[in-house]
Parts: sequence; C-alpha cells; structure tokens
Amino acid sequence: MLVGGVILLTVSLAMGDRLDVASVAPVSWWALGYMAVVVSLGAFSAYAYALSTLPVSTVATYAYVNPVIAVALGWAVYDESLSAIALAGAAIIVASVAAIVRLESAAEIEEEPPAPALVAQQARDPAA
Repeated sequence: MLVGGVILLTVSLAMGDRLDVASVAPVSWWALGYMAVVVSLGAFSAYAYALSTLPVSTVATYAYVNPVIAVALGWAVYDESLSAIALAGAAIIVASVAAIVRLESAAEIEEEPPAPALVAQQARDPAA
C-alpha cells in the first residue's frame, strides 16, 4: 500500500494536482486519523485472529465477500440501484464462498483423529 501510495502521489504531482491543506476541514483530518489508526488496527487484529483460529482458505474468502457487503450497504444506506448482473454476481460469490467453507468443514471432519476410547480399544484388540 505504501508503494502504491507513492506511485499515485508521484503521478498526481506530475499531472499538476496540489493539496490545499488549509482548505481541509479539521473533522476530515480526525476522520482520516481514525480510519488510519483505529479501524486499521481493528481490522488487522480481526484478520490475525481469524488466521490463528480458522483454515486459511476460509479466511481468504473475506476478499470475495467484502465487495458483496459493500454493494449491499450502498443499496441499503445510500439508495444505490442494483442491476440484475450485480445481483447475479453477488449470488455466485456467496454460493462459491459457501461451497468453499462447506468443503473445508468436510475435509476437517475426515482428518479428525480417532476418539481416545477408540484408540484404547484398538490397542487392546488390534483385529477390531
């Protein structure tokens, strides 16, 4: 993100764009600081926690679900229109994520170690 920001700043300056710092309202600076610090730390902490407790393939699905949530919030909060293609795309994304999570759950069930009682029984009677 830092490299991308530097590239965008360079292109912006080369095209003649300038920021008039004095014209930016103080509330905007506070909002920028809040988003940069509080929201980023919260999101990173949630992501790190999810990585430590969930399979990576499940955590990676957030990248697919976020745009669907953004479109839904735009529709609900800002009264943006939804096209049939957007709805179809959202349905495909949600169905795909559900399939990934379901397959991951099925794989975990197959990989579960046997119950301790079963291990003890097999140790006493190897033919069982």
